[in-house]
Parts: sequence; structure tokens; C-alpha cells
Amino acid sequence: NPWVMDHFIRFDKYKDPNDRKRRCHTLAKMIYSLAYYMMSSTVAYLLIRNTSMMPSWLGGSGKCINAYINTPRLDEDNLGMKFFYMLTFGKNLNRLVTHTFIRSEGTFYEYLLHHGLATFLIFFSYLTNFWLIGIFIIFIHDLSDFALGAGRLYTVPPLLA
Repeated sequence: NPWVMDHFIRFDKYKDPNDRKRRCHTLAKMIYSLAYYMMSSTVAYLLIRNTSMMPSWLGGSGKCINAYINTPRLDEDNLGMKFFYMLTFGKNLNRLVTHTFIRSEGTFYEYLLHHGLATFLIFFSYLTNFWLIGIFIIFIHDLSDFALGAGRLYTVPPLLA
């Protein structure tokens, strides 16, 4: 794409092929993260907005305390929620395995702890029937990750000039 080459991966700034490749990988990862977190937040919101636990300050008509009323029995679950939860678990498990065995990113042990705990919490919250609350937590975390990704994208040097 000529526009990307002119603005983000310019030959006058990134003459070394390894720098250009690293820059392409970073930009692709940023754009993927923004798209993923926006879609994940939207789907999670649509799945839980009509439940009795969605608080009014997030567009619902319930209260967070209602999530514990019928615990551990779930009355408001549906197939879409289960499917979303399994996809989210798969994504987190993939990140854990990829980081541990294939390509580590950042501080190895910090990311290992992060991805390991996220995978553990999603898996065991599903096993103990707390996955409706888990979807709510995934929603608020993915929403904040989207905002963080947008902030990172804003700091890309060509966007500051």
C-alpha cells in the first residue's frame, strides 16, 4: 500500500530491512489489537446488556450484586455467551502457549504470569459457573485494552507530525 509506505514505513527513515520488518509487525499487531478489542467489547456488551447484573451506569437495568443471587445456578445464560467465553478462552490459551514456547514478548516472566492467570481464571470461572461474571470482567478489561491500544496508536511518530 503506497500510503502506508509513505507515512509509516518510509524508505528514508527505515532503510534497514530488519527495521522495516519490525515496524510492519508492530503496526499490524496494533491494528489487530484495536480491531479485536473493539469487536470483543461490543459482542460482550451485547451479550450481557439485558441481564439482571448489568448496572445502569453501563446501560443496563440491573445491579452487579444480582450476579450472586442464584449462584452457582445460571438463569440468564445462552449459547452465544458460552460460545464467546470459549473463544476468549482459546485466544488466551493461544497467547500463553505462543509466549511460552514460540515467541516471547516483553518481560518473559511478567507476560507468562499475565497470560497464565488470565487463562486459569477464564477456565476455572467456567468450571465453577461464574462465567457470566467472567464475561462482564472480560468486557470491562477489553474496553480498557481498546482505549490503551488507541493511545499507543496515537504515539506512532507519523501521527504526531
